[in-house]
Amino acid sequence: MIPEQQPRTIAVMPNVVSILGGGVAGLSAAHELAERGFKVHIYERKGVLGGKARSIPVPNSGTAGRAPLPGEHGFRFFPGFYKHITDTMRRTPYGAHGNTFDNLSVATRILLARAGQRARSPGSPEVRQRSRTSEWCCSSSSRRSACRRMK
Repeated sequence: MIPEQQPRTIAVMPNVVSILGGGVAGLSAAHELAERGFKVHIYERKGVLGGKARSIPVPNSGTAGRAPLPGEHGFRFFPGFYKHITDTMRRTPYGAHGNTFDNLSVATRILLARAGQRARSPGSPEVRQRSRTSEWCCSSSSRRSACRRMK
């Protein structure tokens, strides 16, 4: 004997999402969800968004009444093979300047900073011993043609 089945009701989920963390990952997720019609709430522990990709004012660096200079807190390099974050940046509006991707600038050189030592270029003899120079420059989309010639 088959038991009589009760009609089922399906709960409709609200289109509201909470995201913990306002760094690159949290903001990217919020943007993707907002584009799909979700109402998004971002909760960030600190008083500023951006996580490790934010700029931090350098104390005592402003002179003559000017604001302090920005110091970079973390990652500022988007290699050519980073397709998803740069796609999201192209779809993220930024004031009168178009979108966030349009505000990026091409890096033409890299310096490696290490505590207690002088900054070094990836092309210097000390760094070449640790890695191939072509690995460094091929990460930059602006120098791909030069990299192909180096390999």
